[in-house]
Amino acid sequence: MKRCEVSESCQGTRPQRNQTKLVCGLLLWVSLLTISQVLFIALFFITTSAKQKTTSDVGQLFTFDAKEATNSGVIQWKTQTPEKKLLEDNGINVKILHDGSYFIYLQVTLTSVSSCDVKVTTTDRGVVLQGRMTNASLSTGFLGRAVKLTAPDTLKVTISTTGQINIRNIDTYLGILLLKD
Repeated sequence: MKRCEVSESCQGTRPQRNQTKLVCGLLLWVSLLTISQVLFIALFFITTSAKQKTTSDVGQLFTFDAKEATNSGVIQWKTQTPEKKLLEDNGINVKILHDGSYFIYLQVTLTSVSSCDVKVTTTDRGVVLQGRMTNASLSTGFLGRAVKLTAPDTLKVTISTTGQINIRNIDTYLGILLLKD
């Protein structure tokens, strides 16, 4: 007889109402978790793409060919890189528009033998690259160095002689590569 009392109480509507409330609560909880996961995933991709846009300038290379040397020994340049987001040039000076670590490289070749010094200077740091040509050599060879530059730093290349530079793009050139923001 006790068995019937237990079975009759178990078949009532009370346990089903409690189960319905629990199921509805669980469905609401799962829905909130799903919505929050979707939001966090969307925010992750938005912030990741924003970081990629800001660091996309890293590795950007700017190259310049020599145009001529002035009487004061300043080399004039013509750009080979049309896009100028990080720097601008006026033909003589190259102005840095974005702070960062840059790799600067240079080679200067003369058409006649004479000894001279070649310097790359900045308005902020002074001499950052220096080479010397002797009577036995027509070229500085390849000069390069990584330096930290800040806007509005300006780079200028000067030679201590007014000798004729070889303006072929394989003989005299300047390059600037952004290494790190």
